[in-house]
Amino acid sequence: MFLNYLDKVLFLRTSFIVGILLFFLLGSTVAQIPQKKRITEADYDKWSSLWTKSLSPSGKWMSYEIDYSNSQDTLFVQSTSDLKKFTIPAGTSGRFIADTYFLCMLPGARLQLLNLSSGTTTVIPNVMRFELAAQGKFFIVSDKTYKQKSDLKIYNQRAKLIDSIGSVTEFKLNDQIDQMVFVTNNNGRYQIEMVKFKEYEKLLLPQNSLTKFHQLVWQKNGQSFTYLNEIDSAAKTQVVNYYSFEKGLNYKLDQLKDSTKLIYTRVPMVISEDGKSVAISLANRPPNPINKNGVEIWNGNDKSIFPQINKSFGGPFSKIRWNIEKGTYTEISSERFPSVQLNKNMSHAVISNDNAYADNSPSHFPKTDYYLKSIESGKEQLFLKNHSSGPDQIVFTPKGDQLLYYNQKDWWVYDLLSEKKVNITQKKVLAWDNDSLHIQGGTSQYELYGIAGWTDDQKSVLVYDQFDLWLIALDGSSCIRLTKGREKQQEFRIANSEYHDRNGNYLGRNVSFNVAKGFLLKFLDKNDWSSGFASYRNGQAVQSIIYGQRMFEQINRTPTGFVFTSQSFDVSPQLIFKANNDNSPVLLYQSNKHQQNFLYGKSRLIRYKNADGDSLKAAIFYPAGFDASKKYPMIVHPYEIQSKLIHSYENPSLLNSIGFNISNYTANGYIVLLPDIKFKLGDPAVAATNCIVDAVKAVLALGIVIPNKIGLIGHSFGGYQADYVISQTNLFATAVSGAGISDIIGYYFNLSENNVGLPEMWRYETQQQRMGKSLYEDKEGYLRNSPIMSVDQIKTPLLIWSGKRDRVVPMVQSVSMYLALRRLGKETIFLAYPNEDHTLSSPSNQIDLTKRTASWFDYYLKDDKSAEWITKGTTAILPN
Repeated sequence: MFLNYLDKVLFLRTSFIVGILLFFLLGSTVAQIPQKKRITEADYDKWSSLWTKSLSPSGKWMSYEIDYSNSQDTLFVQSTSDLKKFTIPAGTSGRFIADTYFLCMLPGARLQLLNLSSGTTTVIPNVMRFELAAQGKFFIVSDKTYKQKSDLKIYNQRAKLIDSIGSVTEFKLNDQIDQMVFVTNNNGRYQIEMVKFKEYEKLLLPQNSLTKFHQLVWQKNGQSFTYLNEIDSAAKTQVVNYYSFEKGLNYKLDQLKDSTKLIYTRVPMVISEDGKSVAISLANRPPNPINKNGVEIWNGNDKSIFPQINKSFGGPFSKIRWNIEKGTYTEISSERFPSVQLNKNMSHAVISNDNAYADNSPSHFPKTDYYLKSIESGKEQLFLKNHSSGPDQIVFTPKGDQLLYYNQKDWWVYDLLSEKKVNITQKKVLAWDNDSLHIQGGTSQYELYGIAGWTDDQKSVLVYDQFDLWLIALDGSSCIRLTKGREKQQEFRIANSEYHDRNGNYLGRNVSFNVAKGFLLKFLDKNDWSSGFASYRNGQAVQSIIYGQRMFEQINRTPTGFVFTSQSFDVSPQLIFKANNDNSPVLLYQSNKHQQNFLYGKSRLIRYKNADGDSLKAAIFYPAGFDASKKYPMIVHPYEIQSKLIHSYENPSLLNSIGFNISNYTANGYIVLLPDIKFKLGDPAVAATNCIVDAVKAVLALGIVIPNKIGLIGHSFGGYQADYVISQTNLFATAVSGAGISDIIGYYFNLSENNVGLPEMWRYETQQQRMGKSLYEDKEGYLRNSPIMSVDQIKTPLLIWSGKRDRVVPMVQSVSMYLALRRLGKETIFLAYPNEDHTLSSPSNQIDLTKRTASWFDYYLKDDKSAEWITKGTTAILPN
């Protein structure tokens, strides 16, 4: 197994170290072996990140990318059967053409075609984007980016120019990528044409106009397409067109009955699977003129508050179904029920209004009423009342003749024809949702574990519980657990690669699986965060592919085996190939080989108990060159379940969006502790404090930490914890709080800019802040868990930072903490970053914050008093 391979490597390293010791003891005259160095800031740019990109159709070739912080990135194309490899400096957007060619973009708007057999390359200049057609027999290049008039050139797979098409305003390939429709604009006249790639035939369709054609949409089977004709750009008036290849006819929906509506072009039209209907989104035509400076009426009777109403152009949206042959349309959804799901032939819809109970039930996924609507008759019947609007609560099956929905803690199926309901799970497991964990404060919010996909015969659905994958017949005849994770606390999920095509394009979760052929699974052991991959095939037990104390990711199947990545905190990501029925994985690529020249940290999982006796985990990251006979300063970084990061490799870097990087600190002689937290509804900050303090005590008992040199750092929800913890204990010599909530009562009444004016009450009553009640139901609890109320107890120096345009936690929260500390004469500094949101995006600001945070900890935990910005003020002097 892979662990055997690593054991050999570790044995060799151990032998190497022993050899060095013998060298010095024996006074050998052999040339001195170089000693490992300590990592400094000057070394950070040496580190890179590994990303797998795509796989050739048969799996014989794969591409992966090595990214550097200085943008000196490299794209690799490598054989999965041998070590043959091509290197493409600064290559991007790679696509395979069968197993023969590889296309990718090069700097300077160039496209390169690589022959994988000969290694020869052809470079095509003046290319901004490209598409493959007819399974790669042709490729289309454009000299402009999207939504710009461009010249298209069509090449065969040997890079021979087949055709040139000028003045193209838009083009679209069908799902089968064997036909393309496109719009040209020559001398002000728009024309629609198409290309059939199978025989390479170009056809002129009988559609031309002096006004714009746009928004081309194909039917799923490629038998028709729809598009818009903008006949009045000022009034935004659009005519919907539908062209049938089978009939050679073009149909038009000339005008809407309601003059107050217009077609909402930001939402693409959809053609039903049978090709008989088109779903079209509408918006309210805005009044003219709009008085943006007029009075806003915030009516307490409104289901939504004013910022949520008319937030986007056109206000509330609705959807209609256009019957092609009849030339009429029917309302599907309305302002009363704006949310809609359609079955594949658009005969029925599930409609709802997520704001139905929003006035008295603040939630990220508020309660709603679901109605089932017959679009032909217009009949609406209440289906589920006062139900969660979260994902997967109710969906049409792939055939579209049934509804799968979650109700009363079970999965149900409703047949549209017979109107019968069947409970298809019959209480088979403890829970299909996380409600019990949520009530205990263990999760951020109530959610289903979810739907994994469907079987390709469309007779069964694949569903998750907390640990396992289940195969459930839609007629209720069987409910089978496919994995056995619950017994060992192992979580099984279908691997992400099963939801992507060979070129890495996401296919979504509405994917069908051939259970007999099988699929790949990823599993995660919640006891120690071991991970691995396995395969499942109908009628057979789950077969392990790889497993160990590593983070295994990005698996892909090849004809002879599997390719995946592996990493741990001290082993940089590797690209591994494992052959079928072979326990000896092969290393295809090792990133950051230079790490062997440096001292590096290591990680370890520890167990501890909080004040309530709950058994919890924490990850310890040891400093580079760790000496068990010494004691070190320590930094604690809390959030929620942090120990799961124990096997995550982190490049040392100054580019950190929250100014914190574990590898930076272990390289600089710090121990880093990431404790897990068991929250309590109604006392989130109190519970977090107990867990953090007990985790620190458990590490102190190991005798490796300097007791009075412990720091605390948190961001966002972790920043809230940092603010509160230092008001309850003097255990920490210093702390850093980034974008933290200091006044939870003030934040409770905040209007989030990040959620289109959604009040933040939901975060407290049903989500991460875990109060579980409204402020008026538990005033004492809110006061007890609000850091601002206990600032007078703080003795710990606090560095505070925030983005001045933070849309998640407004900067006023950080300012309030700063002002309270300042008023009481406490040690504090506040860093405000202009033009930054909840995390920092500007590289210069990331570097600044990373350096200032490091020097702040060095100042208090290493007695390094050289940082003048701490002693003399917050002028823009970068730490040395």
